[in-house]
Amino acid sequence: MSETFAVPDSLSPSSTSTFQTCPLQFRFQNIQKLPQPPSAAAVKGNVVHRALELLFGLDAPNRTPQAAHQFLAQAKTEFEPTYDITGLNLSEVEAAKFWADCTVLVDKYLQMEDPQTINNIDVELWVTAPLQGFLLRGFIDRVERDANGGIVISDYKTGKAPRANDVDNKMTQLHMYAYMLNEMRGEMPASIQLMYIKDGVHHHLHHYHDNRHHLWLHLLFRYHRLHHQNQDLIFLKFVNTILQEQLYLFHPNILLQQHQIEQLLDSQRMW
Repeated sequence: MSETFAVPDSLSPSSTSTFQTCPLQFRFQNIQKLPQPPSAAAVKGNVVHRALELLFGLDAPNRTPQAAHQFLAQAKTEFEPTYDITGLNLSEVEAAKFWADCTVLVDKYLQMEDPQTINNIDVELWVTAPLQGFLLRGFIDRVERDANGGIVISDYKTGKAPRANDVDNKMTQLHMYAYMLNEMRGEMPASIQLMYIKDGVHHHLHHYHDNRHHLWLHLLFRYHRLHHQNQDLIFLKFVNTILQEQLYLFHPNILLQQHQIEQLLDSQRMW
């Protein structure tokens, strides 16, 4: 008899992004909750996020490059004893390169913008909001005011910047943050921006409340209502539903037959 797992009752924008890119990884992480070893790229991102969080805790005139590097050193002290670092099993040479890469990322951030000019109102802000009986939750890297007083949501990324045709997909997480912030504070953000620090790339978008950015989430939650002893069958029905209804959402004149859905699934067995 197949093992069954509890259905998650809350999700973060990052976990929903995982579902979009790799449903099987989503299943492992969010349904089966299999332990995930740390990755050097992800930990570098966490270290740099922490340094910037501390930097934006200062008054604007004090956000100097020297302060940024002092906070990077503090983040190093905080992270070194944790499993995030010890679990990487870095050699002495690898560890030196790891921390040198973090320094480069902080320097590249400082080349992207002057932190003294940012009118931030929150950093690492916890947000949450209900959606179709589930809870959407997560942390916003930075919330600020623009020159016109509008709210801007900023999200730091330390990985490679996406290709132009992938930017809209990457913006989906920020639309979710905007939705949650509006639900909590009653003010819709004026804009959202992705900051790809490694490549020095900004992607800035005026935010508008468009249900298309959230509708696929409603579809995601439909699997909560699929009750069957065979968990694998639930999962396949769930993926079939998402494929069919997402396609219908953007291409309403196309209706896939069951065998075509199965072909799509077969083409993604690398998941």
